[in-house]
Parts: sequence; structure tokens; C-alpha cells
Amino acid sequence: MARKKVVELTERDVELLKMLAEHITIRTDNVGRLYQTEKYHTARLKKLKDAKYIKNNYGYVLLGVEGERYLKSIGIVPKSKPPSKSNYLERVKQRSDLYFDFLGSSWRFIDGRELKKQYGTIDRSSMFIGLLSGWTEYMVYFLTKYYDKKQIENMKHEISNLYRLGIYRAVIFYRDRKERERYRDETLGIKEQLALPYPAGVELLKKHGEKDIIRAAAEKVYGVLKEPAWKEADFEAEGKQIMVLILNDIEKKAKIRNYLDLTAFRYTERQEIEILCLDEQEEVFRSEFPECSIRTISTEEVLRL
Repeated sequence: MARKKVVELTERDVELLKMLAEHITIRTDNVGRLYQTEKYHTARLKKLKDAKYIKNNYGYVLLGVEGERYLKSIGIVPKSKPPSKSNYLERVKQRSDLYFDFLGSSWRFIDGRELKKQYGTIDRSSMFIGLLSGWTEYMVYFLTKYYDKKQIENMKHEISNLYRLGIYRAVIFYRDRKERERYRDETLGIKEQLALPYPAGVELLKKHGEKDIIRAAAEKVYGVLKEPAWKEADFEAEGKQIMVLILNDIEKKAKIRNYLDLTAFRYTERQEIEILCLDEQEEVFRSEFPECSIRTISTEEVLRL
């Protein structure tokens, strides 16, 4: 019979186990943030795994039997067991990732489970992952390969009804082009509907939590900004109505398309619209809005604002 491996837990080991009780699973590189090391945590995780305090799951760690036993000995009961179904486990991983992504930023990421406790009227089947709270609030969603057309329709219906919770902005993260294409653009009647790639979009949002990067980016490119003649535009500069789409706001895009379509059949003068976007967005927006001029700014410049 193999001898049980004994590990003397450090303060950081205990903190990791407590975090796993809260978040169920944590990505390995985020464990490094807990240990505040680049390499040490890897060796430490191996020892904890060998002693069955944790177990691995494709780049993530979860509580092992000894980890659960230790937590119970100090009066901590894990919130729940890891889901057995892949789609539910994926959701748990997303929630954990986002918590650590925004940890230490100007945003506070509030776990979706806590929101459902706070708002008694929220359906337990709601699809949001959590809420970003700072100078404003964004309900957070995450597209996955597991969502079919009906589930995406349900997500959009949920977003369109966020006003009932007093929330008027949403961010939808996606990992690849296929996921993004299945989420077709349409206005949902909220103030902002941001569709951002993960993880690159996280850095943009973190910067947006520090300052209004819409105005800051426009000032960087145009200098002096004026009040726009077209009320839906962000600013006026160089005689043009400026729409800043660096955060890929679907609601703004719908306003541009609606304005262009309406003025195409009227004799009133059409204001010239210029879109300010990221370098990597230029090709898409030129194709989507051939009637508009395009100016670009690099992601690196935005993050330095």
C-alpha cells in the first residue's frame, strides 16, 4: 500500500484552498498571482496534487479530497462541487477567470451567484456570468461553443430586459470568430452592448474603468472636440460626426446604420460620419459602413492613454 504523502500547508496554500472553495476552479496562471511567483507555484501545485489537496483539469486546479477535508476541519464548506457536464464547467471556469482578470482593477467583478441572491426576482437560469461595477455597471456574458441559436436568442432577450434590474449596459465576451458570428448584431434597446474578444477585450475594459477611453481616444486622434450636430454622435471634429467604436458597441453601430438608411431616402442633408476604431477593426468597419470614413488608433495607444 502506497504511503500517504504529507505536505505541511503554507499560508498561501491555505489561501488557495479557500479560494477554490469559493470559485470551484482556478486557472493555473492565476494561481501564480495568488502565490506572487512566476515558477514556484508550479512546483508547489505538484506537491499539493500528489498529496491530493488539489487535482488538475486541463490547465485549471480544483479541490482534491484532502483539500476538502482540510477546509471542513477549519469550518469552511465549499460552495458547490465542480459540475460534471462540460458546458456547466466551462461557465464556472469563465466566472473564475473574470474574477481574477479584474482583480486589482478599477472594476469590481461581482459573481453571478451573488447577484442572484441579492436580486430575488432574478431567474436562476439567467445567463449572465457576473456584473462589473465601477463608474458604471456592465452585466457580463460569455459566448461559448455550447450555445445554440435558441440559447443566444434567450441571452439577447435577457439583455433587453436588464433595465428591470436598473442595469443598462452589457458586455459580451467571445473567444473566436465563429462564436462572434453566431451572435448577430441587433439593437437591444440598452445604452451599450459591447462585443469584445477575450482576453484582449479585458485590457480595454480595465483601461475604460480608469478613464473614459472613448473621449480620450478621440482627443488623442483629433485634438479639439465639439458638441456633435447629429445628436447620436459622440463628438464633432474636423467638420465630421465622430463615432468611437473601439469597444465595438453594437448599439452605436445600429444607430449609424439607422441614420444612413433613413437619410438615403430623404432630401435633408446627411452629416458626414467618421468612425474611429482600432487598427484591427478597420477592415470589418470599412466593409460594414462603406458610406463612412474611417480613422484608426492602435490598441497599444489606447492602453497608454
